[in-house]
Amino acid sequence: MTYLEYPITAVTLLYLMKLGKIETKALINIYPIKFMDRCVFGELSFVTLILIATGVGAWAILVFLESKFISVSWSYNYWDLISPDEFRSLTWSRSWMIADLACVALIAPINEELIFRGLLLNNLLRRYCPVRAILVSSIIFCALHINKNFLGAFLHSVIFSILAIRTSSVYSSIIAHGSYNFLTAIFRAVFGLSLTADILKIDNIYYWTEELILFCFGLIATASYIFLFFRSGRFRKVVTFEAS
Repeated sequence: MTYLEYPITAVTLLYLMKLGKIETKALINIYPIKFMDRCVFGELSFVTLILIATGVGAWAILVFLESKFISVSWSYNYWDLISPDEFRSLTWSRSWMIADLACVALIAPINEELIFRGLLLNNLLRRYCPVRAILVSSIIFCALHINKNFLGAFLHSVIFSILAIRTSSVYSSIIAHGSYNFLTAIFRAVFGLSLTADILKIDNIYYWTEELILFCFGLIATASYIFLFFRSGRFRKVVTFEAS
C-alpha cells in the first residue's frame, strides 16, 4: 500500500499536464550527465553520504519525539520496530529482497525524480526563483511522505533539487536517490538499520547519541552543500535542466 503514492502522484501530474497546468517540455528537457566527469562522481558520492547521515538522523529524532510526546508503544509499532533478538532470528527471502531492491532503488527513485525534479521543480523554476522553487517542491515532497520520515524527506528533496540544478540533469538526482535507497535497504537487511531498537530505551535521548551525532554531521554537510550552490551563482537566474 505504501507505494500507491507513486502511481497516484504520477496520474495527478499527468492530469494537470493534460489541463495545460504543467509544461510537458520539462519532462522531455532532461539530459544525461557526463558519468566520466570526476567532479560529478565526487559530488554524487558526497551527496549520498549526506543523504544517509540526514536520513538516519532524522528517523531517530522522529522516533524519539513520538515516543516521548505521544507513546512509546505507539512509536515502536508505527515504525514497525523489532528487538535485536528478533532481528537476529529473521530470515530474508531472496525473491522478496530482489523485489524490494528493485522497487526502492529503481522504480521509486526514477518515478519520484521525474515527477518532483523533472516536472514539478523544472516548471517552478520557470516561474519563481530557484530558492522558492526548491522550497515549494520540497514541502510538497515532504507532505507526500508525511506517513514516513517526512523530516528526512524534506532535507533530501532540497539536496536532490540542488544536485539536479547544479548538474543541469535529473539523472544525477535519480542516481543519488537510488544509491541512498539501495544502501539503506542493504543496511536495513544486514545490520537492522532503522529497524531494530530497544523499546525500553527509545524515549531516552542518550540512546540515540550516535544517530544525533550523525544527524549533526549531515546538517553541517548539507549547509556546506547549500553554500556551494549559492556560491556558484546559479541561484541568481532561472535555471532549467538543459545540456551544458
